[in-house]
Amino acid sequence: MDYSTINMAIPGFNRKSSRKSQASGFVGQRLVVVHPPQISKASRLVLLRPFCPTDIGLFPVAAHHERRRPIGISQTVFIRCFRGSGWCDLNGVRHLVYEQNLLVVPARCPHAYGASNKDPWSIEWFHAIGTGLPDYLRRLGVSRRLPILTLRPGAWSSSLFGEALSSLEAGFTDAHLLHAAQALSHLLSRLIVQQKQSIEDPCSVKARIENIAGFLQENHDRPLRVAELASMAGLSASHFASLFLKHTGYPPMDYLIRSRIEQACRLLDQTPLNIKEIAASVGYEDPYYFSRLFKKVTAYSPKNYRVAHRG
Repeated sequence: MDYSTINMAIPGFNRKSSRKSQASGFVGQRLVVVHPPQISKASRLVLLRPFCPTDIGLFPVAAHHERRRPIGISQTVFIRCFRGSGWCDLNGVRHLVYEQNLLVVPARCPHAYGASNKDPWSIEWFHAIGTGLPDYLRRLGVSRRLPILTLRPGAWSSSLFGEALSSLEAGFTDAHLLHAAQALSHLLSRLIVQQKQSIEDPCSVKARIENIAGFLQENHDRPLRVAELASMAGLSASHFASLFLKHTGYPPMDYLIRSRIEQACRLLDQTPLNIKEIAASVGYEDPYYFSRLFKKVTAYSPKNYRVAHRG
């Protein structure tokens, strides 16, 4: 059980937290936390040893939602974003969470996550314990390093999730817990099958690579990592990098650099912005580093490029 999901109205409790951030209390939310005695009893049942839910909830438009757990928790956390966006800090890396992403935080892993300020996420989420969870995560292809899975359309079953939530809202008996566990394990099994089919489908892979290439062109000013892009594509980092090179002719980061330089060329041609301003607008704080990259790609310095193309 994760007591941090309970809104504790105790004077002086959690004074260090941001006044705006909150763990729950959202309009229209549904939230169930299974009590420790029930979890302890359930963990002794053979059918619940591999997989047992401990917390579950639905948070619509969860503005200011934020959880910080510096030492992690004993459960694995599953968060499906179905609208809006959010973020997760895990293993020293910030991961961005978008619509139709599944964020998975392994047990005992220090982490923090929350809703974006501009477009707060709406999420279906649950926590679980059990001996089978490491195998579920392995088959889903998620880990501390790659915690985000991009879901294919229709892969996530909100009806199965709702069945589990309704069952635990009705009670914490062995039968209720078993019903919820079976619904959620069925949901994860569906995802495993869907992701396997997606990875093996050449047309799907090509479409995902094209989507990532388009994403790089539209977000050239953002700090991006191969691991984040691979997670968005639902692939391992090495497999993604290999497929990206095959489909575009460039490694992912080279493609990003060239997208940035192409945008810089347009700004040099069409605007009076100085070199420092252009560098910043395409994602480079250091204008000298930007100038070196620009010359490497175009054979011109930014200044000479502007003169040559305007003269």
